[in-house]
Amino acid sequence: MLRWLLIVLALLVVGAGGFFLGGAMGAATGAAGGSLVGTLSGVCKTAEIAQSSGLLSAEQQTQLINATAEALRAAFPDVAKAMQAPEAAPYRLTPENCPRILEMFQQASRGAAG
Repeated sequence: MLRWLLIVLALLVVGAGGFFLGGAMGAATGAAGGSLVGTLSGVCKTAEIAQSSGLLSAEQQTQLINATAEALRAAFPDVAKAMQAPEAAPYRLTPENCPRILEMFQQASRGAAG
């Protein structure tokens, strides 16, 4: 139970950090897009760290990402509807998309810093 509480807490902290950092980068790329990539990358990075630290198995990591995606879709239905467009496919929060999302976030970070 404590383990899951720590995972959820880490997810919230990293997600919030990603949201605000993504929002700051959004000045260059569009606030909504930057915040979205920041939030999604925070979720992906948290799941990656939890799995590599031994807090989650690979299966649990997948479950965490999928459950978070479902919770975000329920909490933000307008964003979820927009994410169904074909051009939004790389931004969909899925375990398979996490490496791509993290790469987009790193590229945006480099662009905002330079």
